[in-house]
Amino acid sequence: MSTAEILHRIIEQAKRATDRRTDFNAVLSSALAGDITPLPGLATGLSALANDLTLREQWREIARRDASGELHLLGTDWPRLPVERRWHLDPVTGGTWPADVYCFDISYRQAKHLGDVKYVWELNRLQYLQPIAALAAIEGDVDLARACVGDVVSWINANPPFKGVNWASGIELALRVVSLLVVFSLLHGQEWTVTERDTLWRTLAAHGYWLRRYPSRFSSANNHCIAEAGALYLLGTLVPTLPGATEWGAFGRATLIDEAQRQIHADGVGA
Repeated sequence: MSTAEILHRIIEQAKRATDRRTDFNAVLSSALAGDITPLPGLATGLSALANDLTLREQWREIARRDASGELHLLGTDWPRLPVERRWHLDPVTGGTWPADVYCFDISYRQAKHLGDVKYVWELNRLQYLQPIAALAAIEGDVDLARACVGDVVSWINANPPFKGVNWASGIELALRVVSLLVVFSLLHGQEWTVTERDTLWRTLAAHGYWLRRYPSRFSSANNHCIAEAGALYLLGTLVPTLPGATEWGAFGRATLIDEAQRQIHADGVGA
């Protein structure tokens, strides 16, 4: 580990200690929620898939599994549980990760009795909601759309900012940001109440704040760095009223350009 990385780690640990005592909700509540712009071209791209009945049937099966609690991820079946009880569950051990503990106080690498943290993280990326939202949009299924939004709201309620294992890794936040923006973009009509839109806005604000405050650098960079920069660029572009969004977007764009040149050789092969 280089001297620069050691210094970075020391500063990072100091920030983590300080943030343990910070009431971010109090800070965020003073900011007025704003608009979220749908991802450009997503609706057009979705319409091009309207006649792919096989794909739609696959999406329908994912939606059925979600509704019945029969989730299957990473080759593993989740127990049938209400959605609000899924977010911190390890499907292999049956253990539950702490939900009310400061995220950086959770030693997820050493908590063997709770299983591999990758299982709970896989679910909490919310990527399974993307095909459900696509199906709801393409078929105009209001009930399915509301169920999809319900999962998002359930996640927000179960994962307050910076509490629990789902806030402990930047790449997980980044991938979840993409899922949230895709789901919102597909269901941006009347499917969200004003309160739900404001809640989503504040959740995205918390994600952006944490991503920018704890960037993956040095030996933690590579794919983590790219994912985080991509999420910050999307937030800065699509949710410009977020506190700090302008700087996030510029930082994310510049980082993506730098990392593309650093991590990809001239012949297209990954470095």
